[in-house]
Amino acid sequence: MPKMSDSTTWTVQIIPAATGICGWIDSKGGATALTVSDIFVLVEAYLEHAPISFTPTITEIFGCVEYYLGHIENGNTNTGCEY
Repeated sequence: MPKMSDSTTWTVQIIPAATGICGWIDSKGGATALTVSDIFVLVEAYLEHAPISFTPTITEIFGCVEYYLGHIENGNTNTGCEY
């Protein structure tokens, strides 16, 4: 196994945890950037199977589905966010 040099430098980027659904959506690139995989992560978090920084409500998940479908106003109504 190769030995690491004693002069190896590591760069670490610290990303603050998203607080609440709006912060989480922002961390994904905004309402129009949500993917099906992102929706699945929310469902898993709702079921307490995925470790994200908050537990979404079912209404917030439905709001994210609305964003994914392009229905921004409906998404805002369900999430309480402003996009």
